[in-house]
Amino acid sequence: MGAFLLALIAGLLFSTGAQSAAKREAYVALFYGEDEGFLLGIRALGQSLKEAGTTKEMVAMCPPSVQGEVKLTLMEDGWTVITIDPSAINYQGPFQGHVMKLSVLTLTQFSKVALLDTDVTAYEGVDDVFDCGGYCAVMRHSNQFNSGVMVLTPSHEHFAGILALLAHWNPLEHSHQGGDQDILNAYFRQIPLAPTYNKTDVQRRHNQPQFAQLPFEYNMDVGMYYLRDKWLIDRKDYRFLHYTLGEIRPWQWLTYPLFDQNWVWQRFRSHLDDPSKDFFTSSLRYAPIYLSVLFTFFRIVTYGAIHRAIAEASEFSSLKQTLRKLFPFFISSYRITLMVGTASSVLLPIYIIPSHLRPLEGWFYYIFLVYLFVFHVFEFHYVVLHYGCSPTLETSKRSKGLQMTHMKVIMLSFVYLLSCLYTVMHIELFSTRVKAAIIMAGLLIIYLYLTSQYLVSLYVQHAPVISPVGSPGNARKTVSY
Repeated sequence: MGAFLLALIAGLLFSTGAQSAAKREAYVALFYGEDEGFLLGIRALGQSLKEAGTTKEMVAMCPPSVQGEVKLTLMEDGWTVITIDPSAINYQGPFQGHVMKLSVLTLTQFSKVALLDTDVTAYEGVDDVFDCGGYCAVMRHSNQFNSGVMVLTPSHEHFAGILALLAHWNPLEHSHQGGDQDILNAYFRQIPLAPTYNKTDVQRRHNQPQFAQLPFEYNMDVGMYYLRDKWLIDRKDYRFLHYTLGEIRPWQWLTYPLFDQNWVWQRFRSHLDDPSKDFFTSSLRYAPIYLSVLFTFFRIVTYGAIHRAIAEASEFSSLKQTLRKLFPFFISSYRITLMVGTASSVLLPIYIIPSHLRPLEGWFYYIFLVYLFVFHVFEFHYVVLHYGCSPTLETSKRSKGLQMTHMKVIMLSFVYLLSCLYTVMHIELFSTRVKAAIIMAGLLIIYLYLTSQYLVSLYVQHAPVISPVGSPGNARKTVSY
């Protein structure tokens, strides 16, 4: 009798454990690179899932190439890190890194998984996505589904079927965009023909077909929002927001004046334990930018001393001789040199500043770097034109006029850049991002117009009169432009 009771209890415990394991579900995302932006993406995804109140596990698939420090960071955020074997998938074509997402089908320890891209954020109530069926996705491009949010039932049989498909896969013939999405579309052809999942149908909720289409709210394409400047579904129905604008990512500081939906992602990032918030760490990391800012102020403070040193230099010094050689070139091509210098001053900082900085931090560095470059571009032109001609005609009146005009454009540059910073900081004051863009564009047009007036003043009103060296009787020659 005792042996029978023990066997009965053991059987009940075994069946309970098997039932619990059979219902194990998880959100799965792939991280395979060393790009800090995508690392922030998967971390913000995890934070959004936790704030959405999920009760499911969060699994990060990583190849062996991902550093241990990165894996530790993900585990601290609540992710379960599973190492996958990239060599198990024989694929040659575009987006090879993305194809590693297919390894999700080997995670048979889970009864069902929701495969998510790292540029996705979650809203409240997302866990009902697991009730849709065995294989579900949101349709795109009329006959293609998007794999950014996709429900799958892990199966070694399906994984082997995909490997067999890849054995004769030609990306040029089969691929629509490349990567895992086209492979999954080619293999799971039943999804485009399947019925749409209805989360409000309580009777069918737990008896869904194996294949189903997910409604739009489970993979909200941010590009659709920007077509109308609003969502066409109720806020209570939001589930997943997908940033699908190609290279425009929500962790790029440069995107924030225009793409207001990026603030949704930024809110989740602000709740992360981000090491870059530490001043000492960020000071070491972005030391070149800080030094550039300090150097800018140093040059402004020492502006007068440097010009006095140039003015007091000997007329036969190598510095004065070099300036006189440059003078004819700058006189003949001042429009081109100023245009190239100004354009470089605006564009170069974009490539210098790390793209994953916070918006206000990135714009702060950008403004000061632009001001640094603009300051030196105009100052260099001023030095060449002011000290590159004959010293006998450098009257105090002309010198004072050039210095005042030069300092006006420097201050104008500073005011313009501070205005841009103010606009970015108060972007929420405007009803739409378009108004903010119009204001910033207007400031830029005003700045360029006044800068052009400065050029006219510098090269026409203050056109130097040169006494050619060695000319008979020191005849004076007027240079006209």
